[in-house]
Amino acid sequence: MGSQSGAEPIKQYEPDTLIVESRHEQTVIQTMGREAAGVEEKDPRLGMSLIRLGDVEEAAKHVEAEAAVARAENPNVLPSAPDPAWPALDRLLHSLRTVFSHRYGGWNPEMGKDRTVTHVQFVPYPNVAAPPLAPEPAQLPAPTTAQTATASDPGPGGERVRVALLDTEFYPHSRLAGRYFGPSSLLRPDKKCANGWPYILGHAVFTGNLILDHAPAAELNVQALVDVKDVNGTRSLWRIAQQMAGYLDSDAQILNCSWVCYTADGKPPFALARALALLTPKILVVAAAGNHGKRWDNEYRVRSGLPKDTYAPAYPAALPNVLAVGALDGKDLPAEFNPRVQTVATGTNDAGEDSTLVPWIDVLAPGVDITSAYFGDRGEDDVEVPDPQQPPGAKKTKKFYGGARWSGTSMSAAIVTGAIAARMADGKTAQCALAELLSDGSSGIRPPRREPSSAEQQ
Repeated sequence: MGSQSGAEPIKQYEPDTLIVESRHEQTVIQTMGREAAGVEEKDPRLGMSLIRLGDVEEAAKHVEAEAAVARAENPNVLPSAPDPAWPALDRLLHSLRTVFSHRYGGWNPEMGKDRTVTHVQFVPYPNVAAPPLAPEPAQLPAPTTAQTATASDPGPGGERVRVALLDTEFYPHSRLAGRYFGPSSLLRPDKKCANGWPYILGHAVFTGNLILDHAPAAELNVQALVDVKDVNGTRSLWRIAQQMAGYLDSDAQILNCSWVCYTADGKPPFALARALALLTPKILVVAAAGNHGKRWDNEYRVRSGLPKDTYAPAYPAALPNVLAVGALDGKDLPAEFNPRVQTVATGTNDAGEDSTLVPWIDVLAPGVDITSAYFGDRGEDDVEVPDPQQPPGAKKTKKFYGGARWSGTSMSAAIVTGAIAARMADGKTAQCALAELLSDGSSGIRPPRREPSSAEQQ
């Protein structure tokens, strides 16, 4: 069964599956009784199992009955009954947690929904006129002599820094020829729409070129995070987590995640959190902080797949040990679309102030009017882009000639990834390279300037 239809993008999930920590899968299955069809798939790297359910409504009723008995015995300890209006899977999870809390003194096995995410959440560029959060045609500057020389010769050691790029499918631009691998991720002509390429599919080559422009000696391991013919399709986070876990067996040293996903309750997706917990001790994960900080109206936010709050956590950026990157506007000020909080003093979330940025942003890098490789490398390409002058969802066709100008924290993350990789060419670890980068002061990359709290001032 597919993900919930008609739901807001951030509320979608597979309605008949659960993700459970593998060592406790039988405990969960036995508690659900005959309505649990069983384990559909295990991933030993993640230590998680995907459980396929039979009749979810009956499974919920079965566990609710045991939860009601437990609640009657401990009315002041256990949570109240789930709302009957909740979807069956939500009621099932709520009741499972109640039952396990009763049985085991508050303990619960790790389990959660198999959430799905839409393409717009991976590359969430609101369709507005300024700054250009959808790409505009631009002249791609020729590579410098130093970039060309380093690209052909990585140095005395002969080994290139490996950067994993998990993004959209990849447009094979000549600027990056011989500097990436992952041919299964290459775009095919059948991905074109009637009026040209969907603009979002140029995202990977745009971010990939930014990385290599800053780190010519690097090499990209390109994988498509979303590989669907329908550009507005969805992807299960179970599959994404499995894909990320695959980097454990690779020689990647940095993983660039210029995409985000959100959840309705702000809690991290279970499968994604597990994958990152395994990856981050080995690989530096650099992630975009999200572009949802501007005050668009609620109707627009829902339609675009953005969370209702400008300070909502974006994952994987908001997870522990992930380097979360926000955008600078070209004047060393945070861009207006960075996720931000309201200040106590003014009750506003005014752009341009570091103090209003969400606390999980670690560094800021240029992210407005950034130029990089794009469609049209072999002659003009028609690309479908949003038309802000028309009703929501309207598209228009623009011609591109190999380069584009674009804005967003995706670009900032790619720039940081490249800057770190450039400093690893002489054998530094990613963490040492990051520390050197932030102490340098000349790269245009900096941490947010936080106002000290009252406790820190004392």
